[in-house]
Amino acid sequence: MKPNLDQYMTHLEEFNLSSNQKRELLIELWKVIEIFVDLGFGIEATQLVLLENQMNPSKQAKDSLRFEFNQKMSHVKKRKKRGFDL
Repeated sequence: MKPNLDQYMTHLEEFNLSSNQKRELLIELWKVIEIFVDLGFGIEATQLVLLENQMNPSKQAKDSLRFEFNQKMSHVKKRKKRGFDL
């Protein structure tokens, strides 16, 4: 969603900024506001990933640290079962 920047320019008149600086400031503020709205509605990217993990607990990403740790630990357990010392 794109904001109507002209609607908000009057709020920045008291600051010593050029028109381009005002537009840039408003665009960056708009991005921050969008992130907070996304967080509030639970549609921010990290929340979606966490929700996916909660809905599919048996499915873990193969590139995650937990997967790597579990792979290493299963290898260690297999070695111990075979009688190898670490």
